Amino acid sequence: MKKINIFGFEKLKLKNLLSFFIIDNVCVNQIMFWIHKNGVNNFKLMSNISKIIRYKLFNLLIVKLPIIEKEEISFDGTIKWLFKVSKDNYIECVYMSKKEKGTLCLSSQVGCSLNCSFCNTGMHGFNRNLYSSEIIGQLYVVKKRLKFLFVNCLIFFNSKINNIVIMGMGEPLLNFNNLSSFLLIIRDHSLYNFSKKHIIVSTAGIIPGMHDLYIYNDVSLAFSLHAPDNILRSKLMPINNKYNLNNLFKFFSFYKNVLNFERITIEYIMLNNVNDYNYHAYKLVKLLSDCIYKINLIQFNSIEKINYKSSFIEKIYFFQNILKKNGLLVTIRKIKGLDINASCGQLFGKFINKKK
Repeated sequence: MKKINIFGFEKLKLKNLLSFFIIDNVCVNQIMFWIHKNGVNNFKLMSNISKIIRYKLFNLLIVKLPIIEKEEISFDGTIKWLFKVSKDNYIECVYMSKKEKGTLCLSSQVGCSLNCSFCNTGMHGFNRNLYSSEIIGQLYVVKKRLKFLFVNCLIFFNSKINNIVIMGMGEPLLNFNNLSSFLLIIRDHSLYNFSKKHIIVSTAGIIPGMHDLYIYNDVSLAFSLHAPDNILRSKLMPINNKYNLNNLFKFFSFYKNVLNFERITIEYIMLNNVNDYNYHAYKLVKLLSDCIYKINLIQFNSIEKINYKSSFIEKIYFFQNILKKNGLLVTIRKIKGLDINASCGQLFGKFINKKK
C-alpha cells in the first residue's frame, strides 16, 4: 500500500485521516509539533507518542519534502533555490535579507497559466498546482538550510524568516485549497506562528479567490495592477479580460467596510514608454483615490526573449512624486538578487508545459 504524505496536512485534516486510530487532539498536536517545530520526520523518533501508534504511523504515513537541486547566493545576500517537487518539475523560491528582517518568497504553482507579457514564469507555461506539502516544504527546508549556512559561516547576515510572501511562481488564488492548508499551518501559534500582517498573498486579481481569502484566511493582499486602465492592462495581463478593473474595484468598494485596506498593496511594474507616462500616473490617482492603499513601484528586470525595458530611474521618481503630491502612499521597491535572476518576474524553474 502506498504511504500517504501528511506533511501538508493541517490539524483538522490530519485528525480526520487518523480517526480510525481513535487518535485524539493531543496526539495530533504532538505529531504536528514533532514535524513542524522539532524538525523530526521519522515517526519512530516521536518519543511521547505510544509505540503502537508510532508503528501504525510508520507503516501508513510518510513525511516527504521537496529537494534542493541548486542554490545561488547573490552579492547582496539574496539566496535562490531550485527545488525538485516531482519528476521533471522544478520550482524556485527566494530569501531576501534586510537588516534584522528576512523575507521568504514562495511559489504556489509549477509555472503559471496567466501569461502576463512581462513575466518569465508565464512565458514558460504551466504544469500543475503545488500541493500544500510542496508549499510548506519550501519554508521547512529553507529554515533548516539557512541555519546550516549561518552556523557554518557560509552567510554572515540575518538568517531569520520574519515575513512570508507568496509572490513566486504561479497565481496563488488559482490554487486556493492548497494555499489555505498552507496558511492554516503557518499561522498556527504552536507551529510557525506567523501573524496575518507578516503574510502577503499576491494575486493578478482573481475575484472569487480574493473573496474566499478574506472569508477563510485573513492575511495581507498584494494586487498586481500594472496599468491604470482596462485597454493597457488587458494587453499586459490577459486575465484582465475576465476580471477587469471595473469589477475588481467594485469588489474592493463592496468590501470596504470589511477589509482592512491598510493591508492591501498595489503592485505596479514600471515599463519604459508603456505604462510610465505622466498621464498614467494621473489615471492611477483617479483610480486609487477612494481608499487607502500602499503602492509599490517596481523596476522591470530584464528577461531573455521579453522585449520590455525598465523605466529610467529618474522617470520612476517623477512618477512617484505625482502620486505622492496627490496624497497616495508610494514606495519604490529595491532591486535584490538581480545577478542570480531572483528579482521580481524572473523566476521560472524547470518543467514540462502542459498549457499547450
